Amino acid sequence: MLISSTNPVPLPQKNTSPVCFPVRPQPRPGEATLSYIIRVAQANGYVALSQLWQAILEGGQGDPVDLFRSKLDISQETWESLIGPLPPYWKMSVHLTEGRSTNDYNHSLIRWCPACLEEAPYLREAWGLKLQNVCVRHQFQLVDHCPACGAYQRMERMDLMHCSCGAWLSASAHESALPEVVQLNDWLETGSVGKEGHGPKLSAVEWHRLVRYLGQFRPDKWPGRPGQVAGLHRLDRASILIQNTVALLQDWPRYFHKLIAAIRARAPESHSLSRTFKPLYGVIYQDLQALGFQFLRDAFEDYLHAHWWGLVCRRNRRLRPYTVASHPSMTLKQAAQSAGTSPAMVRHLIQAELIPIAEGVLPSGRHTRSIHQREIEKISAISEGALSLKDTVVVLALTKRRVRELVVAGILKPLISRPAQQSAAWLFSRDGLAQLGAIPGASHTGSVTVSIDRILRTWRLRDAEFPALVQAIANGSLMSITEVTLPIGKVTLDIEQTRAWLRRYRGQTNSGLSVEEAARHLQIKQQVAYELVASGLLCSTVTAAGKRIRVEHLDAFQTNFVSLAELARYQGHSPRSVLRTMVAKPVCGPPIDGSRQYFFRRQDVKMKMCSNDYPKEGR
Repeated sequence: MLISSTNPVPLPQKNTSPVCFPVRPQPRPGEATLSYIIRVAQANGYVALSQLWQAILEGGQGDPVDLFRSKLDISQETWESLIGPLPPYWKMSVHLTEGRSTNDYNHSLIRWCPACLEEAPYLREAWGLKLQNVCVRHQFQLVDHCPACGAYQRMERMDLMHCSCGAWLSASAHESALPEVVQLNDWLETGSVGKEGHGPKLSAVEWHRLVRYLGQFRPDKWPGRPGQVAGLHRLDRASILIQNTVALLQDWPRYFHKLIAAIRARAPESHSLSRTFKPLYGVIYQDLQALGFQFLRDAFEDYLHAHWWGLVCRRNRRLRPYTVASHPSMTLKQAAQSAGTSPAMVRHLIQAELIPIAEGVLPSGRHTRSIHQREIEKISAISEGALSLKDTVVVLALTKRRVRELVVAGILKPLISRPAQQSAAWLFSRDGLAQLGAIPGASHTGSVTVSIDRILRTWRLRDAEFPALVQAIANGSLMSITEVTLPIGKVTLDIEQTRAWLRRYRGQTNSGLSVEEAARHLQIKQQVAYELVASGLLCSTVTAAGKRIRVEHLDAFQTNFVSLAELARYQGHSPRSVLRTMVAKPVCGPPIDGSRQYFFRRQDVKMKMCSNDYPKEGR
């Protein structure tokens, strides 16, 4: 059928008649904005929210919000009492609780309390919060799926009471929630400020932020990027954050400290707090830096005080000044100042393993060491009672050589000794020296006496005979004729008894060389010989007179080892030049065990040098 051009078909005209709502329901207490608009659309015969919105746009001029309110006879105050999101195409003002954002609300699925929905068929504003999973009024868990078909109920649906399958949503099971979960949901809804309870006093907005960040942390699992939580529109995923937060607060702060310890255990060793405790450190000092979250930082710093091995100083600007000032870990210099001694003394005690330390590696490769404050008293006590070799000589009235003989024989035990601890000094305990001077005494019988220092100067004692003499005095074989405690060098003995003891001792001892005699035979210094004996390279036997070196042991050492000085002498170069070009590895030396002289195995050196440059054995 043709249509004449003289009679055109009239085009449809835009509806400019004012929109009219014959039924004007009023908002219910605590109702969500979306729920109220759905009820308005249902009551006035609209089949979709989009249809209602189109009618508002076509029904008059001016602000759609004002038009919508005026047609429903709703005051500005009543309209602002409605809280919650709207569909994105509804370009109307959305009212939110102060501090909250649209991201705190669900925009895809709805939740409900079966008991509340059975009482009144509308959605409560609190149910729209992503983190809300319990009805505080009935203490029931919220539901987000149909009790019959299990389908999730999406927003913008026009029937608030039925699923698309026809089942009643209020028929969902009434599952009771734990009291602590109900309490946390109450805080999420209205805050805990001014309420009774043992939890922190935070606003509702702060509780949402706390659960979003810390609810992702468990001792066995934590996020790489806290705060970015996917799938919170699903009730089951939101419930996980609630449960984690409840566990955190129930056993506060022990559970929190357990979480900190787990993060530290899996982090690489570092002196940096931010790297060691990442990402928790960033959460409590950056993401949750508001004053209300100070309880988190206080608990974290309490953990640092009790368990952190590293140093805490002014570079840790995020920590409280009190935390920095009271932290028990100290540098070696600070520990020395507190103990009233020198840093060198502290290093000696550490090398001797008398003082425990905590040690870490910096990114540059340098090592950082710290000492706990509880060790200061011990450092002070040891340093006050410690004597150097020079001071020990004065206290015992002996020469350095005789003190070394007592050390090698095991009669005098130093706190720190160079061969064992690579230290440049020996330190002796004042108490140990006092015990050496407290020897048995006898009454004076009128016999001729002689002092130990005179015996050392005039009797020409052989090697190891002086330690044997001191040992005989200590075990009572020789009685001191001294009524007061004197240095061992000033102790007097009966001259005839001492001579008789010396004759018996020389008759009982086997032939062998002392350490000093072996040093003269090897043409090395006495201290080097002591170090070789201590390291086991130069074999020795322990006798009543001390350590003796048999001739066969001395020959075995010369056969197996050669010194750097001897190699340099035969090559006609300096020891430093020979060491720089040497391919064979030394068995001892300053960087290896702290000894003063380098020695090599002859077999290793022969394989790397020609015969003309290699010294013969025994030369």
